[in-house]
Amino acid sequence: MYKHFFKRFFDCLISLTVLVVLLPVLIIVAIINAIAVSGNPFFLQARPGKNSRVFKVIKFKSMNDEKDTSGKLLPDTERLTKFGHLLRITSIDELPQLYNVLKGNMSLIGPRPLFVQYLPFYTQRESKRHLVRPGITGLAQIKGRNNLDWNERLELDVKYVETLSLSNDAKIFFKTFFNVLTRKDIVVIPGEKHDALNTCREVKLKARKFKRADIQTRVDWINNPRVNNTMPFDLPATVKRTTEWFKNNIGNQTRIDLTFTDRQNNIMAMGGYTHIDLKDSKAEFYVMVNPDSQGKGIGKKATKWLLNYAFLTYDLNKIYLYTYSMNNAANRIYESYSFKLEGVLRKHAFKNGNLCDRRIYGLLREEWEKAPWRVTDIEYDF
Repeated sequence: MYKHFFKRFFDCLISLTVLVVLLPVLIIVAIINAIAVSGNPFFLQARPGKNSRVFKVIKFKSMNDEKDTSGKLLPDTERLTKFGHLLRITSIDELPQLYNVLKGNMSLIGPRPLFVQYLPFYTQRESKRHLVRPGITGLAQIKGRNNLDWNERLELDVKYVETLSLSNDAKIFFKTFFNVLTRKDIVVIPGEKHDALNTCREVKLKARKFKRADIQTRVDWINNPRVNNTMPFDLPATVKRTTEWFKNNIGNQTRIDLTFTDRQNNIMAMGGYTHIDLKDSKAEFYVMVNPDSQGKGIGKKATKWLLNYAFLTYDLNKIYLYTYSMNNAANRIYESYSFKLEGVLRKHAFKNGNLCDRRIYGLLREEWEKAPWRVTDIEYDF
């Protein structure tokens, strides 16, 4: 009952009361801040809310917009105004978010709304933080705020969602007042304490040749709908058939199969080239991503690595591939890497029992040489 009705009722009642009572103070703060930052005293930024729907969070601006000689914004520490510093250590910069609460974008208590670019980097469990409205304060804020590392902070957000109740919200509400008054766990420049989540969790790929120990993983991936819906595999894949496939490929000069791992040696992607034809200077390319890690840019990274490796190692003139016409995500990736659509094979391949169109994409060496992501040397573990 509290979660579905009274929480929202208390949000509106308390935020409206506070806004009315503090309105004269907020007006004075806005005027002083407009002078301090030489412009708009408010700061709007896109943040994901409940169900990951993006909204504009509003705060008092604490930094000016000064730039260096090249037109880039100066570092945060140089742009933070003296008044902005005061706003941050007193948490007054957060008060305009009461307007977000009244609009229904936020709640008084809940996981803090983080950056939109963080969305692909949450684990499945951590994504539960978006099952409720984000809050001005929350469990993570009273347990350490920005002093916590990302794993601790996001786990506390999930714990809040799983234990949401009136008594817990009341404890967080009053604990927040205590922390603000004592300035506990205040970090004026959060980026100086911890790297951004997307930086911390960015996957660094290392390539090696496919080996026998990878067979079970390949079988599991091929049998996963998130992979086999986009690639022409014989289903179901089995360890026996895949082992035979592996044995037949040993010493095969017309193909190479690679495995990409992260820093913890987890397998993140597989790919390679089939039909390598050095006489005609071309090869067919393929890549597939760990189904549990799709949407995190791994496919793009593996694709870029494979294309660079192919042109550098084999001195090819062309890389080509086939995709299903409805595989829009993959087609966008290939087009972003300068692949050109060469034709469509109508009703060319079976998928889920139906004949589907397949696209033929090609990338010429001359296009690769002009690409901004082209490299002249790449690392690999074989």
